Amino acid sequence: MSRSLKPAMKLDQALKARGSTNVFEVLRAEFVANALPVYGVLFERVATYAMQNY
Repeated sequence: MSRSLKPAMKLDQALKARGSTNVFEVLRAEFVANALPVYGVLFERVATYAMQNY
């Protein structure tokens, strides 16, 4: 499996298992855990997708 897919898969699993936790809290925690910036286009696009699909 590609190394670049692992953070995406972990994020997907975290969002599916989030229960009543806010989507943004889950996203921020996963971005920080993977040393990704929590400000900017990438985070905004992932957040938009997550809000529509989870």
